[in-house]
Amino acid sequence: MTLQANSDNMAPMSPPTSAPVPQARLRWILMAVGLTLLFETLTLVLRVGGGLESRVATAGLAAFTFGLRIHHGYLGLAMLLAFPLARRWAPAHADRWSATGLALVLSDALHHFGALWVLNGSPGFDLTYGC
Repeated sequence: MTLQANSDNMAPMSPPTSAPVPQARLRWILMAVGLTLLFETLTLVLRVGGGLESRVATAGLAAFTFGLRIHHGYLGLAMLLAFPLARRWAPAHADRWSATGLALVLSDALHHFGALWVLNGSPGFDLTYGC
């Protein structure tokens, strides 16, 4: 049994179109991308240019974090989770808040699963100080 398409019931095919990105959305995307690149650049400058390794430079925080490493992506994730509060309490700054939070998450991911893998051959994503 074969099924045949009935051309009488089919609408003519039109090429898919994409709606233009609203100006506010485009500004938010550009802000998030720009901040991501800024944060990652600063991280690499400190890592490569300054010779800092966060595991060593922040080891003194281990007592305050119960031995858990705090990545800047965690701060960004907390900012994204707090976005509904930011939108309610400071609506004029909510877009900047969410773009900064996303940029911190993306920068941390880019740093560990991109830059560090290229520089060290390992993502170096340690959950604890475990020296």
